[in-house]
Amino acid sequence: MASDIEAGRNIAATSLSIHAGINSADAACGARLGKRAAGEDHDQVLVAMELFCEALYGERAT
Repeated sequence: MASDIEAGRNIAATSLSIHAGINSADAACGARLGKRAAGEDHDQVLVAMELFCEALYGERAT
């Protein structure tokens, strides 16, 4: 079975990649901070990851 990219389904591949990143961030933030980004705005994950980096490394990501 061909991957979405190999099959020319670029929109599907892009969507899956974005959601994989968001889900990974949710898992990391949930494990470290006890909460995750929730809502319709995908940019919320960026704020959550800044808090994650601050908790993990003592400073915000730049």
